[in-house]
Amino acid sequence: MYAIDRINLLHVAVANTWLGEPPTLAHEVNHKNGIKTQCQLSNLEYAASAENNTHAIHILGRKPNGNRAHALTPEEKDTIKTRALAGEKQTELAKEYNITQSRISGIVREGMLKRERLTDNQVREIRERRAAGENPTRIAPDFSVTRQQVTRIGLRQCFSDVQ
Repeated sequence: MYAIDRINLLHVAVANTWLGEPPTLAHEVNHKNGIKTQCQLSNLEYAASAENNTHAIHILGRKPNGNRAHALTPEEKDTIKTRALAGEKQTELAKEYNITQSRISGIVREGMLKRERLTDNQVREIRERRAAGENPTRIAPDFSVTRQQVTRIGLRQCFSDVQ
């Protein structure tokens, strides 16, 4: 742990000593070759966070961070959510959009199961359709919820106050 802290501080100390203070608070130390343990002056530069990320993706060939909102447009998010709710595998969508499965899951869950999302009548309809044996994967897109949420509603694990 101590060695990691020393390395994390070393590149900042080298940059501050030889390059001076960063131009703005938004600037951070960028490792030109992407290797964080190589803190030689020739490998360091100041870059704004967005520039640092662009460098990592376009110059070093790294995948975009799956948690960055700017990686996807609102239209792409809507498409992902629609396709996932229709039953497409999140892992396949993640590969297609070059983001993590966790990010896909977050997009699908955004705003899900908030009380205002489903009316009492919708909850009752979901339960009726589940009781009739309909597959949660077929029900979910009709209510913009996941199949897991349909299952939980059917089992009364949520919305238990709705009769």
